[in-house]
Amino acid sequence: MRTLLILSCVLVSCAAQQGQMLSPIEQDRAQLRLEVPDAVWEPIFFKLINERAKIARLDDLRTMVLPGDDLEIRVWMGFGVTALQGYVVRRNKGQWSALRIPAIRPHDRNSRVNVHLTPKSGWDQLWKSLTNENILGLPDSAKFPGIEKFPDGVSYVVEINANRTYRTYMYGNPETQTAFNEARQMAKIARVLSDEFGTDPH
Repeated sequence: MRTLLILSCVLVSCAAQQGQMLSPIEQDRAQLRLEVPDAVWEPIFFKLINERAKIARLDDLRTMVLPGDDLEIRVWMGFGVTALQGYVVRRNKGQWSALRIPAIRPHDRNSRVNVHLTPKSGWDQLWKSLTNENILGLPDSAKFPGIEKFPDGVSYVVEINANRTYRTYMYGNPETQTAFNEARQMAKIARVLSDEFGTDPH
């Protein structure tokens, strides 16, 4: 795991040596901790994620510093023959909201960029179900050397921004990786989102 720690004191010191002062926004970003796997999938998948996020008018989650107990989770799925789609779950000042990012091709500008959602069981139950499957703490699948890799199928990438930390992880075809509890949890997370929002995860 490649952990990138960007410390405000270091940047402030460097800026001071160069006779520069950091803006308030730069000082905030200097306090954001990044946990990004040093894995082959990461630059490849995030090229697609960044394209789709731009169409959906989403900000770069790796540069956002959320205040207080605000958080944002994005679950992306596809990356093979299936067009990329995803969910965004946010908590802002104690209020929950969610978006569906429909499956479109990157240059298909005629589709809806996002759809507002409400979970059928309510926000408390949705959050309980997601945290029961450890959505905030699952490791990247690259940690497991014996996990199978498939050229086709559906892969899932989770992005999390909370507590001044950004982290991401990926699971490929988790429904078939029954030997790994973490993969089973990822498959359950996808089912929870599908069931709560009444949408097809694939």
